[in-house]
Amino acid sequence: NRLRRHDPRRHAAQQRAARMSVKIHLAAYVAGSLLMLGIWLAVGFGGGGWYFWPVWPIMGWGIGVASHAIPIWAHGSMSPARIA
Repeated sequence: NRLRRHDPRRHAAQQRAARMSVKIHLAAYVAGSLLMLGIWLAVGFGGGGWYFWPVWPIMGWGIGVASHAIPIWAHGSMSPARIA
């Protein structure tokens, strides 16, 4: 059973799906960041040096998470804002 284009239930379902996608993206980001930090610690304690390389993938991925989340928090969906 499909919902019509302007049905409020369709819009609400799309908003829930968009918010859930941000939560999943954020969870993957946190898990990946923790994994990289663990690898960094293991290599550091193993005598491989303490250069904090995880900063680069964490920052890059963080930009991706932010660019995913900001439109949803600001407008409630992934569609671009309309200029009236």
